[in-house]
Amino acid sequence: MIWYELTRWWAYRSIQHKSMWVYKTALPFTISALVVLVYFFIPIRPKLLSDSGLIGSLMDTLVLLPGFFIAALAAVSTFQRPEMDVVMPEPCPIIKLRVNDEYLPFDVTRRMFLSYLFSYLTIL
Repeated sequence: MIWYELTRWWAYRSIQHKSMWVYKTALPFTISALVVLVYFFIPIRPKLLSDSGLIGSLMDTLVLLPGFFIAALAAVSTFQRPEMDVVMPEPCPIIKLRVNDEYLPFDVTRRMFLSYLFSYLTIL
């Protein structure tokens, strides 16, 4: 049971919907492949790993993202609008949640979806 609770940040990846594969697999793979191709085909390649390299320059921005995602998660969880707790439109995404040592399918609400999304982005 404790392992289930400690891995809830990964629940976004277990949301089931016919178009979720685009956001979980196809889009990240396509963007990564395009970035790698562009990097290898440009005539002058920037340094990646040095302090003055591309990754070193992006680190200041990347350090701020987890704080932003945690603040967004707090805002979503405390936002007092009834529309946040309405089940998403058909075809509704489904997630299996553990209830008494059994995994049961539940329809995803907007609040659940955004909470799972921001917790997943925070841990990434």
